[in-house]
Amino acid sequence: MAFTLSAIQQAHQQFTGVDFPKLFKAFKDMGMTYNIVNIQDGTATYVHQSEDDIVTSSVKVIILSLQDQINLSFKMY
Repeated sequence: MAFTLSAIQQAHQQFTGVDFPKLFKAFKDMGMTYNIVNIQDGTATYVHQSEDDIVTSSVKVIILSLQDQINLSFKMY
């Protein structure tokens, strides 16, 4: 399997939820050793085992304020 942005995106679409181990295997079969998601600038960087091949793409990041999500009834626990 080629180490391309298209192949990475296809694997993401094919393996979701409970299929996460299959996604991990697909990435490993491509030769990917690690990836970094930067939520501040909205990029994902995928690194091949040779470290000469690096694929970068933009990712959609939704930042929620935790302050809006706090349930004060649990404050005393």
